Amino acid sequence: MTFKDRLIRMMEGRYGADELFYLLTGLYLLLTIVNIFVHSWVLHIIGLVIFAMAVIRSLSKNIPARSRENALLLRACEKLGIKRKLNAQRPSRDTVNFAYKKCPGCGKTLRLPRNKGKHNTKCPACGEEFSVKIR
Repeated sequence: MTFKDRLIRMMEGRYGADELFYLLTGLYLLLTIVNIFVHSWVLHIIGLVIFAMAVIRSLSKNIPARSRENALLLRACEKLGIKRKLNAQRPSRDTVNFAYKKCPGCGKTLRLPRNKGKHNTKCPACGEEFSVKIR
């Protein structure tokens, strides 16, 4: 069993990383950078406590409580006008069965079957014909 498999197995049923985790980790890194110049034990201890909180949250099995904490952060960010960028949902791409290429004419992304070699294709949006190389 590889390390990756063991890690996946350990994280089953646990909360994992969310926006609050990334915020706490970023705050820890910021305090660490500031502490390089200030040399303060207090900042060092505060940074370690913040990072420990982030790790403990991500390993927690109490998913409803961690979700509520993250929802509070998201509501506060919404009230302050901060846009949600971390952990944004992106459409998943099936890169095993399909290749994604941009049309040189209109820039639209085309989903092509993953057949290795050089092929000619036609953009359904603008009608331009062009060749693509799929690996």
